[in-house]
Amino acid sequence: MKIVLLQIIKMVVTKANLQEEEIARFEGREPRVLEVFSPHTFRHTFITNASRNNVPYDVIRPFVGHSKDEMTAYYDHTETVVDFEALKKVSFLAMV
Repeated sequence: MKIVLLQIIKMVVTKANLQEEEIARFEGREPRVLEVFSPHTFRHTFITNASRNNVPYDVIRPFVGHSKDEMTAYYDHTETVVDFEALKKVSFLAMV
């Protein structure tokens, strides 16, 4: 069944991309093309979105069948946000 589902996703994405390319050509812009994905992508998305909303791993774990936080963290693609403007105000010479 997994192979059939992947084939369906690929077919839908391919059709959507063909339509997008046609619309983009008509509108005179670059198409916004989708990448083929697997159902497993939803696991990454769920964990990342939950983490971004400050849901702790011990709450997420039962929903994804993990027994350890380390495994849940592997699927978390939340990027650390760096405030570069604040960093510019730091004098690294003062720390020496």
